[in-house]
Amino acid sequence: MMPGGKNVGSFTDIHSHMLSGVDDGAHDDNEMFLMLDMAYKTGTRRICLTPHFNPEIWGDNNQKFEDAFARLSEYTAKNYPDMSLYTGNEICYSQSSIGQLNRRECKTLNGGKHVLVDFHPGESYCAIRSALLDLMGYGYIPVLAHAERYECITSTLDELHELNWLGVVIQLSASSLIGRRGEPLRKKTFKILKKGLADVVASDAHNITTRPPCLDGAAKILSKLCGENCAALLLRINPDKILGL
Repeated sequence: MMPGGKNVGSFTDIHSHMLSGVDDGAHDDNEMFLMLDMAYKTGTRRICLTPHFNPEIWGDNNQKFEDAFARLSEYTAKNYPDMSLYTGNEICYSQSSIGQLNRRECKTLNGGKHVLVDFHPGESYCAIRSALLDLMGYGYIPVLAHAERYECITSTLDELHELNWLGVVIQLSASSLIGRRGEPLRKKTFKILKKGLADVVASDAHNITTRPPCLDGAAKILSKLCGENCAALLLRINPDKILGL
């Protein structure tokens, strides 16, 4: 039986900064391999690697991405043959993002239509809504990364209701759900879940200490909070659909 309950099954993580030397995730290959070990031991069997895409901060990190992914794939094949890896990016939205997506300078989730996107913390709801609609207008399906962090859409949840109605996929972070990012974010995450506004819970893992790739803790909380069927939906069924599995 996998962590989280008999009906939850293995986990699919669509948001992870495990690749070494690409962004603010794993610093070196040793940490990258330890993160994969931890993910496997805690029940994850499918991971989409999603380094930040923000040329202003990280420059052109595509080659670093490809090189690290190749090393991680080799390690995975040797040690965990039943683990599957996929590629994507967490895209910091800008006016250039749609052009970069169309030119394939940045990656959608597993090459499909879903785009993991985030915004600067202080961005207004009007700007976020406009950007998400622009993405949808070009045929992409936005997955709003760590939606619980945006004060402009979580203060009343009316904005989150609207985004949900528009077809935006709402992703919450396991670290917020578990309480690793403080009590206020934990409470917001619980409120979003209780209102049925979440589509996916992902690790957003960056390291093996403060932000580890442990979805089993999230599964246990979700199973208690909204039932094992809901936990399976958020940790496996919906993420699998997003990756086209």
